[in-house]
Amino acid sequence: MNNRHIPPKGWRTPNRFSRFVVASLIVALLTLPLACRPTPIPTIAPVPTTIPTPTPDYLSLFVLPEDGSDVILNAINDADESVTFVMYLITNRNFIDALKSAEARGIEVRGMMELNPYGGGSSNVDVFSELVEAGAEMKWDPRSIKYLHEKMILVDGDLMFVMTCNMTSSAFTANREYGLIDTNPDHIAEVVRVFEADWNRQDPALDNPLLVWSPINARAELLELIDSAQSSIDLEQSSMLDPEIEQHLIDAARRGVTVRY
Repeated sequence: MNNRHIPPKGWRTPNRFSRFVVASLIVALLTLPLACRPTPIPTIAPVPTTIPTPTPDYLSLFVLPEDGSDVILNAINDADESVTFVMYLITNRNFIDALKSAEARGIEVRGMMELNPYGGGSSNVDVFSELVEAGAEMKWDPRSIKYLHEKMILVDGDLMFVMTCNMTSSAFTANREYGLIDTNPDHIAEVVRVFEADWNRQDPALDNPLLVWSPINARAELLELIDSAQSSIDLEQSSMLDPEIEQHLIDAARRGVTVRY
């Protein structure tokens, strides 16, 4: 594995992996000031009731628009063998050109896109045709699902980006977006299985408890996450239109959990 797998210094790392959702459960720690005494008396520090969970070294978090698009573009430009992607909406010229350049230098480029993105017009059709003309293998979304809303990029089969953002100009310059970089082989293997199942219009085989897939198990996993909260729930969402999710958030607040949205 070469240096492109090492995230830049200063990046944030999350404690839990999810395909579409980056959810934070933040425990507030209160620090009491020590009173000044003429003769300090040694004390034994209390054993913490909560033991911090070690951050897995295979995950890195980038935040947009602050971190910009270079982390993605550099990975594509450094690809040695393949670039596989699933994207709901593509309008970013730099991303399109990076895929075309990869194909031109002999990199295998395969992608799936949403045929009818909400409010997206015909831009995906134009991009799809341009990538096919450049030599990339492309397919539209499987019609068994309402929207192919996934945003995933896999480079050389071992460096995976799972993001909230589409490949648009606003995603990298104006929007608040989050992205995970994952090098865990088990996570990548399941994502590849789902990609191939969607590519071949088959049902995917799922067995990794740390991955959340919509529309298969996302609702149950999110409800379990909300119901397990003991201290706080912080959410950032572009919209909230699900009565069941809303009710579980209300129930959490009623049992004393601090819910911020």
